Amino acid sequence: VVELDPETFVPFVWIKTEKEPCGVRKTRRNSYLTVFDDSVAEYDSTGVKIAEWNADGKRVSDALRLADGTTLVAVADEVRAYAPDGGFRRIVSAGEIDGAGDGMFSSLQRLANGELVVGVKRTSLAGSPALAAFAIDRDGKVSWRIDSTVDAGMCAVQKIQGREEYD
Repeated sequence: VVELDPETFVPFVWIKTEKEPCGVRKTRRNSYLTVFDDSVAEYDSTGVKIAEWNADGKRVSDALRLADGTTLVAVADEVRAYAPDGGFRRIVSAGEIDGAGDGMFSSLQRLANGELVVGVKRTSLAGSPALAAFAIDRDGKVSWRIDSTVDAGMCAVQKIQGREEYD
């Protein structure tokens, strides 16, 4: 895990992990949620592991820290919420979302209005991979969805809420 200075592009955080990460997100407390194939670990800026969540052998594709300290993790066909005390609960499974079918969650984003945007890689009716994006409101209901069969190589979605997010 390497973080570069945004002006000089010189690494100022360099963390050696025990396995190869699939993704990393920096948290508000300047730690790093590091996604591995079957787990998520949190490291401080010195490389000390401060937490770990095991997915019981299931595929992990994304992790997201919420302001209240809860960590959302995309684990195979479900999204789990890990509380700061270590307990977890299932938020939603692909089978509960009409149109997600046998899909695997691929990405997570929390919007300012509280909706959770999830990317789901699934097999379309023709048998080829497809991507769908769903927004799930605070009541667990789908508020909007987008389906794509054009680019089967896509695996993540993001809703841009303002220009500052991509400038």
